[in-house]
Amino acid sequence: MFIKNLYYQFNNALPTMVCNQLITIGTEQTEQYKTTGFIEGTTGGGSGKKRREVPGHRKSQVCFIQEQWLFNLILPYIDEANKRAGWLYQWDQCEAVQFTQYGVGDYYKWHMDGQSDRDGAYRKKDPAGKKTPKNWIGKVRKLSATIILNENYEGGVFEILSDPYHDKETDTMTQEIRTPDIKSPGTILVFPSYLHHRITKITKGVRHSLVVWCLGQPFV
Repeated sequence: MFIKNLYYQFNNALPTMVCNQLITIGTEQTEQYKTTGFIEGTTGGGSGKKRREVPGHRKSQVCFIQEQWLFNLILPYIDEANKRAGWLYQWDQCEAVQFTQYGVGDYYKWHMDGQSDRDGAYRKKDPAGKKTPKNWIGKVRKLSATIILNENYEGGVFEILSDPYHDKETDTMTQEIRTPDIKSPGTILVFPSYLHHRITKITKGVRHSLVVWCLGQPFV
């Protein structure tokens, strides 16, 4: 699927005080995320039938924040980016906001947040047998947003691919790689969930960020 704009960003959208507050909330309740669990051919939420675990695909700590004030703060930016970038994707649900903490040596390899077609739609239960929220069933991740909360770290670069080719033999991605400048705290970056992206390895300090996924009906 060709799109003219790979992403749309709002620089310094969230005040420093709010970013610091979210770091405090997140660090108090993070839990170790498994370094396996990458799901191929489905949404990032694990709704599809095909599942392939790849050891070492991701290393970070995460927790989920369900605060209405946070949704009220972030979702208008996603809606505005959807219009300004010209995507105009339909969406009507939102998953909990994920707080992610990357320490030295942590990373997230190339991945999609969602496949965005019917094969990637949420089903009644995920592969582990956990029930899916009723209003998510049949829907897919269509828009993703990442919000950086601090800048006192090195590495941890967000990279996104244009029209990628994935060589499964070598697990490498080719084609044009773009690196948006989202080092400034409070910056919100919105992009289609089906685009491949990654976080490079942290070399110094700790990277704190938020991720949110907006759901809608499959494209096809």
